[in-house]
Amino acid sequence: MYTVVLGANFQTMTTLRNVPAPVVVVGSGRFPRLTEVPESAQWHVPVDDHTSTESVLMGLARLPSSVAIGSVYTQDEYAMVTAAAVASALGVRGPDPAVACRFRDKTLQKATVRATGLPVADWCELEGDLEEMVAQCDVLEYPLVIKPVAGAGTVDTELVSTSVEARSTISRVCASRPGVRIMAEAFQDAAEGSLDGLVVDGRIAFLGVERYLFNLLKRGSRGMGGVVADPKLSPELYARANDFAARVVAALGMRRGSFHMEVFDGPDGFILGECAARLGGLYIPLAYRHKFGVDLHSEAFRLHLAGEADHVVVPTRRDEAVGWALLACPLGEIKAVPSSEEMRTLPGVVDCGVYVHPGERAPDMSLSSTTRAGQILVEGPDEEAVEERLEYVARYFTEACRVA
Repeated sequence: MYTVVLGANFQTMTTLRNVPAPVVVVGSGRFPRLTEVPESAQWHVPVDDHTSTESVLMGLARLPSSVAIGSVYTQDEYAMVTAAAVASALGVRGPDPAVACRFRDKTLQKATVRATGLPVADWCELEGDLEEMVAQCDVLEYPLVIKPVAGAGTVDTELVSTSVEARSTISRVCASRPGVRIMAEAFQDAAEGSLDGLVVDGRIAFLGVERYLFNLLKRGSRGMGGVVADPKLSPELYARANDFAARVVAALGMRRGSFHMEVFDGPDGFILGECAARLGGLYIPLAYRHKFGVDLHSEAFRLHLAGEADHVVVPTRRDEAVGWALLACPLGEIKAVPSSEEMRTLPGVVDCGVYVHPGERAPDMSLSSTTRAGQILVEGPDEEAVEERLEYVARYFTEACRVA
């Protein structure tokens, strides 16, 4: 039986090389034609949009009748509900549609979690005309975060402190994305971080805790990064995080799968930001692999392939502290940029990816938390040293870039 995998980005294709299995990879714009790859037991199916149920089903309809589908899988945020709908339509194993909707629709998610007694920020979905939406923001009180109901990566997500700022942000988002559902929620001025993990039969089988270098939306330019907390040095933090994560994913209905949960750690404990039924992006999985020896993407796929069977994750632990950060280039046309090889010679740098080249325009990192010129993975003797190295290496990269 084949597993349908929605999305064909670099990480997905790497996972499929690490965990060989009969798969049908459905990708938008990656594959030039319907192709069988016998040596890797893969079919590659090109579609207009792998996040569209219609596109995916039409793509799968082109497969020979001998290709029997047994399940549907994805790590693409925008394809989660699609995976559930396609699995339901085919009558095979995959995400539950109701559960997928609770993870994607953040208003539904917050209402579901709050109903269990867990803390979430106050929110409301903005409806009506522009002035009515601004009035709804005024009722919540500022500062507020305005964002799409089903977004990702802080795209079209802004921190606003006044009615004037709210009006400007709402007007811009509605003009660029007509008809998009948007919401406002109370800003949490507290330490921000994320919890990434795997769930097996309702229990947390692996959990990593990461502290962001700063509250993302409080900083005008995104440029995010984080430091992995050490369970040996912070056992109380991991105990709290495990309990909170288990209660959130249980409330949302996840029994098996992976999650990336953004949280705020306030004086009274964790407050849920939002939770996705997928792993964190950027270098977050790489940081956990370096710290704990666990390839989360491979483990998540193995967990899916295991069906209802038990799945055990056995992490190791590196004594060194581990962190990562995005690299920024000044805006303009790039004339010179440090290479990945040069960056790897700097203190503590374990890995580095540089994604921009001379002649290109530098990416505007204010657009989202995932926009970047590159990213780095750093280790050090303790968390303080890692933060210092991240700051030094990020500054080195920016100052070494030459733009016109």
